[in-house]
Amino acid sequence: MVATVVLCAAALTATPAANAQTGTIVSKSEVAGILIAIVATGAAIVIVTYVVIHHGYTSHNITGCVESGAGGLVLENQGDQPYALVGAVTDVKQGERVHVSGKKEKKTAGATRQFQVDKLSKDYGACPMKPAVQ
Repeated sequence: MVATVVLCAAALTATPAANAQTGTIVSKSEVAGILIAIVATGAAIVIVTYVVIHHGYTSHNITGCVESGAGGLVLENQGDQPYALVGAVTDVKQGERVHVSGKKEKKTAGATRQFQVDKLSKDYGACPMKPAVQ
């Protein structure tokens, strides 16, 4: 954006002497062209930023304790929301507090949410003991 403004300023100062008939340095069409270039550059910057932020960072990270579930390993994250772990779970061990990277899968009706594990980022060791329910 800054480069566009600098180029436009240079174009305005590098124009020939004032038009003898109207007394203007640049024509209306030149001004319109410069404004269109500035707006187009700004729009391009916004679009690229949106794509990078929303589509470039699709990986999620969750931390929690791994437990055995009906269909395999389940991670109880810090928000008490369980995720069935699928994908690269060979290094993930039951009873361990872990930090995994991957993607949250869409929840289907009545099913436990799934987390597609790409990698085990960190193993924090054994999970703290839960207090006994009375």
